[in-house]
Formats: sequence, C-alpha cells, structure tokens
Amino acid sequence: ALPISLSLQFDVNELQQGKNKVLERAQLKGTGTVGAHQLTADVTLPQERIQLALQGGLNLAEQRWQGSIQNLKLVSKLLQTWQTRQNTALSLSAKQVQLAPLCLFGEDNAQICLQANAIPQGQTSAKLQISQINFNRLRPFLPPETQITGVLNAELNANITAEQRIDSKATVKISEGLIKTKIDDEVLQLNHQGGTVNLVIAPQGLDAQLAFALDANNALRAKVLLPKFNKLPLKANQAIQGELQAQFNKFNLVSMFAPSVENVAGKFNANLQILGSLDNPQLKGLLQLQEANADIPQVGLQFKKLQLALQGAGQDLQLNASVNSGAGQLRLQGKFNLPSVDKLNGNLSLQGERFEAVNMPFANALISPNLKIEIAPQKIHVQGEVTIPEATLSPPEKEGAVNASDDVVIINKNKPEPEVAPAAMAVSSNVSLIFGDKISFKGAGFSTKIKGRLQVSNQPHKLTSANGELQLVDGLYKAYGQNLKIQRGRIFFAGGPIDNPMLDVRAVREVQDVKAGVKVSGTAQSPQIDLFSEPMLDQTNILSYIVLGKPAAQATKGGDNQALLSAMASSAAMEQGDGFAKKMANDLGLDDAGIGSNTQNNPNVPSASSANKSSGMGDSALTVGKYLTPELYISYGVGLFDSSTIFKIRYLLSKRWTLETQTGTYSGVDVRYGLEN
Repeated sequence: ALPISLSLQFDVNELQQGKNKVLERAQLKGTGTVGAHQLTADVTLPQERIQLALQGGLNLAEQRWQGSIQNLKLVSKLLQTWQTRQNTALSLSAKQVQLAPLCLFGEDNAQICLQANAIPQGQTSAKLQISQINFNRLRPFLPPETQITGVLNAELNANITAEQRIDSKATVKISEGLIKTKIDDEVLQLNHQGGTVNLVIAPQGLDAQLAFALDANNALRAKVLLPKFNKLPLKANQAIQGELQAQFNKFNLVSMFAPSVENVAGKFNANLQILGSLDNPQLKGLLQLQEANADIPQVGLQFKKLQLALQGAGQDLQLNASVNSGAGQLRLQGKFNLPSVDKLNGNLSLQGERFEAVNMPFANALISPNLKIEIAPQKIHVQGEVTIPEATLSPPEKEGAVNASDDVVIINKNKPEPEVAPAAMAVSSNVSLIFGDKISFKGAGFSTKIKGRLQVSNQPHKLTSANGELQLVDGLYKAYGQNLKIQRGRIFFAGGPIDNPMLDVRAVREVQDVKAGVKVSGTAQSPQIDLFSEPMLDQTNILSYIVLGKPAAQATKGGDNQALLSAMASSAAMEQGDGFAKKMANDLGLDDAGIGSNTQNNPNVPSASSANKSSGMGDSALTVGKYLTPELYISYGVGLFDSSTIFKIRYLLSKRWTLETQTGTYSGVDVRYGLEN
C-alpha cells in the first residue's frame, strides 16, 4: 500500500475573550506521511511563548504513535526561559503512555526532569526531579525591594497500582539563605539555615516529616503519620498521629509581611500532638506566646505584655489571651470544640477597661468592651456592648471642593446601594455603643462634647446600620466667622446606614432680646442649613445679628460691611443666589451686588457682577459696588472659594473716556475709550 501523505497548516491570530487578549498567535504545521511525519507548534500568549517540535509516526495496526520530542521551549516574562537540550522518546497508545526522561534547562543551570509510564487500568509510575531552582526566580512575584535567596532541590518517585495502591517517596530540600526587604527606608533581613520535607507512602502508611530552622534557638519540626494509608481515595475516618514542636524568639518575618507592624518581640513555643481521625481529631498540648510587644505607628499604638495560650485536650481547646495598650488592657477568653478539621465551634468573651484603641494627632480613644463572640462553621456572631469612656476627635479639614455646576445632570441619582461582596465567613453583630462623659469632637465647624448610645447592627453582606441618638453637649458651632452656642444638638440613627444619620442642630447668638442663629437639618450626607431668629427677622438682619451682633441698619463702618460681605459669600447665603445678594446690598445702601460675572463688560455702565471679569477671581466671587458721585464708582469683591479680594475705582472722564484702577490679587491701571454704534 502506498504511504498516506500528511499536510497540515493551522493558523490563528489575536483571539480575545471580551476585552482581554488571550492569544496573540498560534501556528500548527505537519508534513510527511502518516507513518513518518514532523509536527511543529508555535503558540504566543500575552505573557508566554511555547514552541514544540515532534517527529514520529503512527502505526495504524497497533494504534500507537511512536517518536520523539525534538524540541520544547518555554519563554515566559515571569518564569524566564526553559528548553530541552536533546531528543526525548515518546510513545502514545490507548494501552500505554511512555515518556523517557524529558529535561528542561533554565538559564541558571536549573533543571526539571519528568519520566512517566502509565498503563490505563494498570500500574502507573512517574519520576520528577527538580534541581538548582534559585529563589531569585520568585522576584517577579514579590513586592518591590524584597529578595529571597536559597536553592530548591526536590525528587519524587511515585507508583500507583491498578488497585489505586500507592508506593511513593518524596524529598524536598531548601538550602540556607535569607529573606530581605526594605520598609520605610529600613532594611529588614532574616537569615535561615534551610529545611527539609520527607514523605514516604508505603504499605505501613504515610510518614511525613518537616524541619526548618533560622538558627539553633529558632526552629520548627513537625511529623504526621497516617497509619495504613496507601490507597486512594483518602477516607474521612483515616487515623492520624502528629506532633508539632516550635520555638521562636525572632519575629523579623512579621514586619516583612505586615509592614504596618513594627518592633515585634516576644517568645513563641509550641508543643502539640494530634490523635484520632481526620473527621474526629484530638488535640493535646500547648501553644504559647509570652512577653510579646508590637507597635503599629499608623494608628499610634504600642501593644505591651501580649500573652496568648492555647491549650488542647481532645476535641476541646481553651484560649486565654491578654494585651496592654496605654493604661488599659484587653482580655480574650474562650473555648473551642473541633469535631472535625472543617467544623469549628466556639464561644469567646472579649473584655477590657480603658484600652487605648487609637492614638493619633487627630484622634485618641479609649474603649471598654464587654463582648460575646459565637463561632460556628462559616459563621461568626458578636453581641454585647462597647463603652467609650474617653475620646478626643479632631479630624483634619478636607480640602476645598468645587460643587458640580447647575448644568451637570446626574443620571439614576437614586440608584440602590451596591451590594457588599460576599465574604468567606458570614459575620453578624448586634452591639451597643455607649459614649461616656469625656468625649469631645472638633471639626466641620463643631466644637462640642458628645453623649448618647447607639445600637449598631450588622448582617452578612449588608451595610452596617444603627439605632439611637447622640447629643451635642456644651458645644459651639462656627458659622459666618462666629462661634454660636449650640442650643439643641441631636443626631438620630433610625435603622439606616450608620454613616448617614439625621441631623437636628440649632445654634444661636444672643444679643439682648434677640436670638439669631442657624438650623442644621437633613442628613449627614445631605445637610440643610437655614437661618432663624427670635423674634422673626428677615434674612439680612438675621445674618447681621449673627455676624455683627446688631441690625443691618447699624452696619455703617467699612469693617462691618466687609464682615457682612464675607458672610454673604458663605455657602448658606450662596444657596439663595443673586437675589439674596442684591437684597443685602439694598439694605446696606449699596447700588449694586452680584455673584459671579457677566460675559459682557460695558465700560460706560459699570456693574458689580461684571467687576469680576479679568480680575483673577473668575466667576467665584461676590462683588458689591456704589456710586460716590455720578462719575465715580467703586466696587469690592470677595472670593467665594479662596481668600482673593479685589478693590476697583472707575472714573468717567468724559462720555467716551474712562479711567479704571484695581488693587488686589492683580493690580493695574486701565484707560478705556468707548464707541457706540
């Protein structure tokens, strides 16, 4: 029979999944005959390129392909370059798969070799050797300025019979090296002496041992036995015997992987045994942390005398822990029950007195918790109360922001809150938050003490909500440059999101028989500020009493007028726009007032609103003006969002000639000549 010729050409370019490119190019070529041919594949991915060349033939009578791997090359941005150096025999059939030692060599003498012989429904054997893998290869996966040195060598020999019985041996060795990183200009380095992992699966069962040491006084040793385990699958009632011994007094590693934690010190000891079965483990022994300290500079905390002890007795675990911060202490106590490795139940109590929870320039708080924590498989529930006996809060003022202009349209403004992504553990809570007598707050115009009580609730995958009321006591509210006494201050929480309570604040300035002030209502995210007075006055006089302590008619001095102008430039007056500004100007005996600027600027008809043009103040200014004589006009502008000011004098020399001077953010003199059509 004539040989059957073979010709194969397959080419794919730029394959995408959605917006992500998953394949740049793939080429597959084949030439020759069915009995003797060559196959090549070249696949380019976004991060890797794989090249493969095969030579061999298909024996149709035996239904077996036999040949060799001529070339295998992997070029990766992360894994670097790996390539074979010699041909590797390969045989494929439905009855057996045979692979002679296939070795890939890296750029630094690293080597990975695989040999396999698999018979479906029969015995399968494999051998894997990994040599001289330098940990420098991990650098692309590590944080910047982090280095790990050392060399990995490993070997695995595995045999699995048709009955799924296992006879295997594995060894992993890590040479001595170091872990080095840089945090806040400080170099942290941890040297280690390396370690080993040995695993044997024989008719007697599984025997695994681990050893790792930093030095003679800092080491970890573990051993696990699974008696009579030598057949897949692993059963839930498989017997287990194990032990763990550890001793560490070096904690450099903590700061390396948790940069916010510094100056970690202490002594850690562990001596544990595990007995029973996988579905019914029994723990015995003690895990203990003593004389530990740690700092968290980001929140100004220094944890001292951290003690932790975990005692095992069968399925029951007893936990006792305590830590000091400031002049206070927290204590955590409880019991766990571990009926199986994936089922943990427990009850904990967290108690403390005047524990310093935060200590920053703008926030200092002490807490005294009394909480119960219930732990069940995939669930945690917290209940109880947390008292805050003392706190001083003075959050930094936010940078000034420009509100969206009137021509901005918000689509679907009332869209529902986005759902919180599901967490691995369903956490719920119902905690009373009690504010003590020494809590002060200064910010957002307020300087006050806070008292009250909130019931804070949290359900899995939902936003935290609260019920209750906070009172502002002995407080002041700064508005229009004046410290107004808080006559009534309440913050209501009615089951909504905790970050958006209702506001009811009333702050006043008393002048003889007149009370003038502001009311803050609405919600924290959408507050509403209004002026009020007793007896009832118009807005101009209310603002005058707040700012000057007298009616607008008595505001005759230049300093008085400037103070009122600054008050008009505040956000509360701005909400009423040009109309309010013009009414104020009329009450003060001025000729013109305006907010913003016009695009036209007639030199012969000066106006306050046009006085902002070319002044360096743009549209964000309140300007008032007055004619001192029919020819002499003066104006004064105050920036609404900055401290800029502008003072202008305009003098009409004749019907066509005008002289103008300005002093402020920009200063200058202009002579203008006007023509009329």
